[in-house]
Amino acid sequence: MSKHHYDVFISYRRDAYDSANLIATRLKAEGYRVFFDLETMRSGKFNEQLYSVIEECKDFVLVLSPDALDRCHNEEDWVRKEILHAMQYEKNIVPVLLAGFQWPEQMPEGLTDLQMYQGVSASKDFFDLAMERLQGYLKSR
Repeated sequence: MSKHHYDVFISYRRDAYDSANLIATRLKAEGYRVFFDLETMRSGKFNEQLYSVIEECKDFVLVLSPDALDRCHNEEDWVRKEILHAMQYEKNIVPVLLAGFQWPEQMPEGLTDLQMYQGVSASKDFFDLAMERLQGYLKSR
């Protein structure tokens, strides 16, 4: 469906754009083919493109800024839809926990298993270390 082939899909909230962009840039420099929606979207149906790219990637990197999962209680939320699609297709999901992120006491329906995935804590001070750890969890390459 997609002309491009990607290894890693990066899902994030707009408030985490800078961190997500940094992760995408670093992974690309390491040779990964990264789907980072703003720069990669082509014309066509937004949701179909996103879903087909998620299905094609081995790895789904979920960048979690503070309160990133709060809107996932809404069934129409895009981050929620992306996560559920990645789960449905049994993708290798790697949460990247940014400074200030905490798992909500009441997880959104269908997302409770998210806490079970091996994640990476990423802070500005230890970004290089977090990127090394992240790459260790990726299955594509």
